[in-house]
Amino acid sequence: MIFRFSKKIKLPGFVIKIRFVDGRTLPKTTEGSWDYNRKKKIGTIDIRDSLTLNQKKLALAHELQHAMVDYLHCICPEEKKGD
Repeated sequence: MIFRFSKKIKLPGFVIKIRFVDGRTLPKTTEGSWDYNRKKKIGTIDIRDSLTLNQKKLALAHELQHAMVDYLHCICPEEKKGD
């Protein structure tokens, strides 16, 4: 069985791009990272390409947890004072 990672996840009003990057892009002790642009509502998950398949799955799952927290803030923004 071949396992393939998605390159993009689309949710209503929110896009997550997934990239596999070399060691120069991430700090040495980091397996993955999540970066989110609130204005564009686009986020990027970078995963270290040198990891094993299972390590990549784990790193992706971890970063998706961070992405989901930001997604909740995107779909349920804080109310402004006076509203």
